[in-house]
Amino acid sequence: MNGVRAQAELTYDDNKNYNEVCGSNGATQDPNIGAAILAADDANGGAAAPICGTDGTGSADATVWAISSPLKTPGNFYCVDSAGNATSTTLTGVTDGSCL
Repeated sequence: MNGVRAQAELTYDDNKNYNEVCGSNGATQDPNIGAAILAADDANGGAAAPICGTDGTGSADATVWAISSPLKTPGNFYCVDSAGNATSTTLTGVTDGSCL
């Protein structure tokens, strides 16, 4: 999941938005980020699918992103986001592209 941050910045450099991180606003999800999310799902034993979220809705381009993946310990998640956070949390998802 930590490697997603670098790939997300590469997509931002190309597009000036984060639409390809989660596949929002008609953009296809970056295949490297999709592969990392699938790997996180495999690593957590398939407990629940990771959640990818951005602040881009409708026609607004995404300016932030976050991905939260369940850990093997019930009720705990690992979250990375565009603000540089990489943390364990009890949050069940992402809000407006942020782990916090």
